[in-house]
Amino acid sequence: LLSVTFATTSGEYVDEAEEIIVQEIKTLCGSLVTQEELDASCGRMKDVYYEGFRVSPDTIQQLILDATSNGDPDLLTVHAYPNEVKTLGRRKILAVANKYLNQNYMRLVFTPA
Repeated sequence: LLSVTFATTSGEYVDEAEEIIVQEIKTLCGSLVTQEELDASCGRMKDVYYEGFRVSPDTIQQLILDATSNGDPDLLTVHAYPNEVKTLGRRKILAVANKYLNQNYMRLVFTPA
């Protein structure tokens, strides 16, 4: 799930946001991200993951429930996430973008809040 949330005072800004999102998707599908972008994204993913543990007991509870419900009582999948982030590479991101960021898997929907 890719979700973008923003507030605006004018419909014109919605059109502009849509153009930016579509352009970013085309860029992701058309070329490798830079190493700097990859490093920043991976760092952010790990930060958000650890922050969820620090500030949200609900997040921890849901991760534990999901893991145990899916046959992982030792929570190996929960603890594996930071190492999985390390395996992300520029070519892998390009391949995933091309596989999923297209009309078969994605729709842009804009609605008022």
